[in-house]
Amino acid sequence: MKILFSRYRYCLLDIVFLAAIFWVARYLFSAQFGFYEDDLTRIPEAISMSLAGIWDHLVFLMSRYYANRPLHEGFIYVFSWLGWQANDLWGVYWVGCLITVGNLALFYWLLVRMHSRLLGLLGGIAYALFSADTTQAYLTMSLGGQVSNTLLLLAFHAYLYGSRWISYMLVYPIILFSY
Repeated sequence: MKILFSRYRYCLLDIVFLAAIFWVARYLFSAQFGFYEDDLTRIPEAISMSLAGIWDHLVFLMSRYYANRPLHEGFIYVFSWLGWQANDLWGVYWVGCLITVGNLALFYWLLVRMHSRLLGLLGGIAYALFSADTTQAYLTMSLGGQVSNTLLLLAFHAYLYGSRWISYMLVYPIILFSY
């Protein structure tokens, strides 16, 4: 039991370390961020809606199968609204950062479960510092696209635990409708 606790403690420290690296690399100056190109078409509308308006918009997206990925658009509206309620625009960036850090932790834990803590740490650093994806800080990417990654990583974990039906339920309808 003590060995198991020790392993999880070090993994938790690794995740905190990776989250700090990610924050410095992508979000250190997020208090000065504004809207980027794709953000201007969705975020201002989402933050100006009421909770009932958000719900009506989600129903509209799902009923019309909007842009072949209605959940993607819905995630952006819901998380933008929640972040704005928490702390204006910086709150929206915090929500996007938390979603991406959650993906970082899921990716790290997937590598640890499949191979070793060292590979998890190296893979987590690569995930946090991957510079080819320059859209990570865009709100439409962090609030919409990253949620699809979350669902995919959860499906991988469910598959490894032997829950293939849960994995399939996450992969097929949800991921295909969200990204």
